[in-house]
Amino acid sequence: MVLRSDVAVRSRFECSDSLVNRIQEMCFQTESNNLHGVPTDCPQRDERQGWLNDLTVRAEEAVYNFEMARFFGKYAQDIADTQGKSSGAIKDTAPYLMCGKAPADPVCSSYLNLPWLIYEHYGIKSILQRFYPGLARWTKYLQDSAENGIVRWGYYGDWASPITESDKSSYGAGAVSKNTPIALMSTGFLYYNQKLLEKIALITGKASESEKWGRAAQRTKLALNREFYNKEKGYYATGSQGANVFMLYLGVVLEEERERVLKNLEKDIKAHRVHLTTGNICTKYLPEVLADNGRIDLAYALVTQTTYPSWGYMLSKGATTAWERWEYVDHGWQLEMASHDHPMYATISAWFYKYLLGIQPLEAGFGTFQVRPYFPIGLKWARGNVHTVRGMIEVSWEKKDICRDGQKQLIQVEIKVPFNSKCSFSLSEAEGEIMADGEIGSRVMELDSGVHNISIFLPQNR
Repeated sequence: MVLRSDVAVRSRFECSDSLVNRIQEMCFQTESNNLHGVPTDCPQRDERQGWLNDLTVRAEEAVYNFEMARFFGKYAQDIADTQGKSSGAIKDTAPYLMCGKAPADPVCSSYLNLPWLIYEHYGIKSILQRFYPGLARWTKYLQDSAENGIVRWGYYGDWASPITESDKSSYGAGAVSKNTPIALMSTGFLYYNQKLLEKIALITGKASESEKWGRAAQRTKLALNREFYNKEKGYYATGSQGANVFMLYLGVVLEEERERVLKNLEKDIKAHRVHLTTGNICTKYLPEVLADNGRIDLAYALVTQTTYPSWGYMLSKGATTAWERWEYVDHGWQLEMASHDHPMYATISAWFYKYLLGIQPLEAGFGTFQVRPYFPIGLKWARGNVHTVRGMIEVSWEKKDICRDGQKQLIQVEIKVPFNSKCSFSLSEAEGEIMADGEIGSRVMELDSGVHNISIFLPQNR
């Protein structure tokens, strides 16, 4: 019997790689199992409550897979109900039933993410206006707790990374990272909040507050680079995947240092035989940053890895839902974290929609949206859809064996743009020739509502 809150299924994704399809099914089922009035972190033990730290990264995957506007709007109020009237601090769990820390860990940016995702995906501006005061008070609480710009406290950080990367003496069955400092994660989320509030304040007509948040974010950025960047070695903190990828994701890295940090990130992934070393937070950002910076094949290799630690490893052990830890736990000292139905590692599902299909909103409610698909080596086709408030977006692409001049890979893309929307199509590859609807196209094109057929000729076989 399937029992969950009756949120409609919003989207569909499938591709030529059966492993990826199984990962998507695993992620979808994990999220479905944890929607019970609140987004529970697991459905099978006394921790089945709404934990805000996991939700920070999990929320986007949920929004892509299900219709979450009312569910997350209600849950944002649950979070607000935990907020201190004078301090502005929120709790780790909502509703708060004496389980979880108070104040919440600084990684709990889910309080800001929920209204933002509702605005971004459904176009509901009033949700930002309603919650802005509380979001600002939580961020000010973090800001005021900083020492010389650095938030030095926190409980979880990049939680539950592979056991080789964890401090075995820490609480939570040794789930605290020993290589990605909590202070870096906590301060990084202060910066994340400040940048998001800069946008929210501007959208809701608070121009002076937007400027204030922008200035605060700049100060936090300077503090992060001062405290954690090793200019001699070209990496952050210990050089862990989590530390480097989080700073890259946030845009904290100075432009002139960006390629050095990327190369160190790539080097570390390869040193671990193309395996990740990240925990519940930074695992979401790792494939996104790699794809955004021209390393789609490395990202895809990570995602489709089948040995520990990986989603494929979970499947090889019989998993039908995602685990709380990368390890297969059924006995021993880690039994405290033996959940085999935990959405925090289901975040990869959003990557399939955002990168393999390339669908991302550019304006609230998908008034304008992006289609920027990626074509990793080894993947022959992908297709799917996302139901928006303006109608269904559909994207499919396929690599064809017939190549022009015998030299170039042909990729056929079909995009269905719903009525009253516009699509900004762009090519993720560095080079390529484009034919759009029978005419010569360009690397960036604006497409009106309707069905569009695009042929891409890449300079090499992919």
